[in-house]
Amino acid sequence: MVRAQAQSTLKFIPQIDLAFLDPHWTTAYISRNHGYMVFDTLFGQDGDFKYSPQMLAGFTVENDGKLWNLTLRDACCGTTGEGAGPRLHRLDPALEQAGRDRGALMAATDELSAPDDRTIRFA
Repeated sequence: MVRAQAQSTLKFIPQIDLAFLDPHWTTAYISRNHGYMVFDTLFGQDGDFKYSPQMLAGFTVENDGKLWNLTLRDACCGTTGEGAGPRLHRLDPALEQAGRDRGALMAATDELSAPDDRTIRFA
């Protein structure tokens, strides 16, 4: 016979205090971990390392994988009235603030645009 264990409390104690909430502004793991717990990402990863859309209603891949059109869920855009365009404009300075190698990313990208309020296009 199998019995359920009594309820218990799991306590998580991070290695340092959370000083910066924005994971784009710092490279500290504590901020990254906090960001994953409170913010959505375009794609999420499950325990089997399989990716599936998280913020997306869907996506298409064309031109041998060189063109991606990502369609945001209604809840991502509809509640704030903000579409994909303003999000891309915020992402650009966030990448620079975080010290990411934006040059390498953009060198491999022909287009990063928002054709409409719910679509992000990478080519």
